[in-house]
Amino acid sequence: MIRSMSKAVVAACWCAAVSGTFVSAAGADPISYQGRVTDGGSAPDGSYDINFQVFNAGVGGSPVGPALQRTAVLSSADNGLFSFDDLDFGDGVFTGEPRWIEVSVRQSGAGGFTTLSPRQAVRATPYAQFAQNANVSLNDAFLNGSVISNQGLDPLVIRGLTQIGLAQTNTGFMQFFMNSSASPVLQFGSVPGFGGQTRWFDELGTTIGLFEGDPQGVGLAMRLSGDGGVFEWDADLGAGTNSGSRFFITGPVSGMSFNNTLSGDESLQLPADAVGSQEIFDEPGLASDAVNQGITLGVNFAPIMSRSISVPAPGNVIVLASGAISVTRQSGANGLMVLGISESASTLPDTQQNILQIPPIGVAGAYNWPMSTHAVFEAPVAGTYTYYFNGNSQGFTNPRIFDPRLTLLYVPTSYGDVTPTLLAADGGYSADAPVRAALTPAEILEEQLREQSRALKAMQAEQAAMRAQLDALRAAAAANEAERERIQGEQDARSPARSPARSLSGD
Repeated sequence: MIRSMSKAVVAACWCAAVSGTFVSAAGADPISYQGRVTDGGSAPDGSYDINFQVFNAGVGGSPVGPALQRTAVLSSADNGLFSFDDLDFGDGVFTGEPRWIEVSVRQSGAGGFTTLSPRQAVRATPYAQFAQNANVSLNDAFLNGSVISNQGLDPLVIRGLTQIGLAQTNTGFMQFFMNSSASPVLQFGSVPGFGGQTRWFDELGTTIGLFEGDPQGVGLAMRLSGDGGVFEWDADLGAGTNSGSRFFITGPVSGMSFNNTLSGDESLQLPADAVGSQEIFDEPGLASDAVNQGITLGVNFAPIMSRSISVPAPGNVIVLASGAISVTRQSGANGLMVLGISESASTLPDTQQNILQIPPIGVAGAYNWPMSTHAVFEAPVAGTYTYYFNGNSQGFTNPRIFDPRLTLLYVPTSYGDVTPTLLAADGGYSADAPVRAALTPAEILEEQLREQSRALKAMQAEQAAMRAQLDALRAAAAANEAERERIQGEQDARSPARSPARSLSGD
């Protein structure tokens, strides 16, 4: 069985590495070795002794340093893999000359060792130990080993040009570690297709900061992230005629973004309620509802529809209602239907009572016609207001209104006189209600002049407010100038007197 093992160790990977520090000539760091054992083509199970010896030649030659023996418990579950990281051959072994490792194996305590062939050449990595105190250039030190340490020594000084990566073929890359950190905390490099890149990491290796050349163009991309959110800026978003930039901030509960490749409202996104009522004071608002069915009316006032609107500031709400009336007149009965808009679900003010009446002498049968009504209500303070499209009926068979509509329009600013519906003269529908003739040209002219006077007074009041603000700014500027002159005067008073200038002549 042992002889068959001489062909069994077919994969032995030399991966020596310095443990992180260089030592003086008085001592050397252990190196690591990893390999795989097969027994008759299969992964073994059991304990094996493995012997290591350094030689100065690939064939023949002489041993250098002591032989080291280790024991490994192998299993088919691990595919026969083994590794040791404590192979310490002592001083004077890895001094820069070529070296080879000879490996021999046996089952633990089962006779002599079987030597494996060929010997494994020692690669450059272990020779990083040798660069510690050698009087060589940085380039020579690197060629003798890919790890260069300055642990515990004077600061490393690099003079002249230092180039990381080659412009023709290689990507330059540099990483910085903290003590005991498993991943870098700072990284500089050039990423193919992205350009230069600087990246910051937290102690867990998560990227928290990134600056890099924009992969979509010639600009710069930046991203900063943390437990509180993300801050990102892309200076060259997209390509061609659609190129632009994007900036956004996100947090635990809100965020904002600006994208100038878009237009209109889509280009700027703000958190909900980020704009206060005073900032949207001049913005109108709308609420609306439609019911595509018939609503039956009774003898008491009841809401056909209702709709609410939330206004950010004082103003007025225009309410529009419409629908299609359908009734059947009873023989010998006085048919009556009343419709209108109200702030109450069970009443209807007299100024909003739109009346349909068919007397008993009318022709019996079905009647259908459209109707509409509107009203204006004050919204004295910011808040939510609800309005109702109410109606009642008596003396009709199957009194209904089909496809009713109710629309609310909030208007924050008026540019003329407004008489809300509930403040209008209450004429009602009584036969005794006062009546008057239509407007005369003189009355129309009077209303026009009244509006012109109102607008002029409003403009004068606005101009007076602007003048007051301007006067306040001028007064503040004058006070600042006076204070500046006072301070300058105090400084001049503390300064030593200057002697008059003396002219020089050639006498």
